[in-house]
Amino acid sequence: MDKEFIRHLSHELKTPMSAILGITKLLLEMKHTPKVKEYLEYIQSSGKDQLKIIDDLLGVFKIEKAENLNSIKILLAEDIPFNQQLITSCLKDYNITVVNNGKEAVDILKKESFDLVLMDTQMPEMDGLTATEIIRDKNSEVLNHDIPIISIKKPIIKKELDEEIEKAFINPSLFKLDEPVAKEIWQEYLLKSKFQIQKIKEALSTCDFGLIEEYAGILKELASEVKEDSIEETAFRLKLAAKKSDMEKCKILYDQLDYSD
Repeated sequence: MDKEFIRHLSHELKTPMSAILGITKLLLEMKHTPKVKEYLEYIQSSGKDQLKIIDDLLGVFKIEKAENLNSIKILLAEDIPFNQQLITSCLKDYNITVVNNGKEAVDILKKESFDLVLMDTQMPEMDGLTATEIIRDKNSEVLNHDIPIISIKKPIIKKELDEEIEKAFINPSLFKLDEPVAKEIWQEYLLKSKFQIQKIKEALSTCDFGLIEEYAGILKELASEVKEDSIEETAFRLKLAAKKSDMEKCKILYDQLDYSD
């Protein structure tokens, strides 16, 4: 990736927004009616959110040359006209299509291919979470089920954030991996876990409780990542046994872990 180009792109996207935020900050230092102050604070808050989105976009795209910008197709699903105008202005060099809700986003993704979706979470008719679930569903009619999707509206308070996280985790289809990817992750887990078990065996042979505790902790984290609950629990118990310098218990637990050929 051309670093000079990325610096230029970042400047072009972020400078106008930084100017808006700077002017808004100056205006907030003046005396205004409560309503005007509320509007200014809204502009400031929205502007900061859009800057974060721009940073995320720069991380997502691997662009080789500036002349390729117009070929990048972005679908923006956002129901508030102010936000639509703000985002399209910041990303004016990209090829952006705007829709007003999740249903319209799903409908257009059945007909056209895009490189990225910017999805508001709260929209009329169909919200962003429901739309994302449909897009990720392999049985739906969208052309690309794996298209990158960035949420562009974060919850305002912790309770709302917790609710959004909970919603995500009760929709397993959002996180379902393709079989080749899942197989690759599993093979990597087996490789790393067997390595850690071998290191535990070596530490047991030298009665090094510090290393046993360290390697058991690493194994526990590896098992946690792939939901291997039995291995995770045994590794955790081994870690505790090592902490207590209980060699007999360590050996018993190691035997439960050793699944080498």
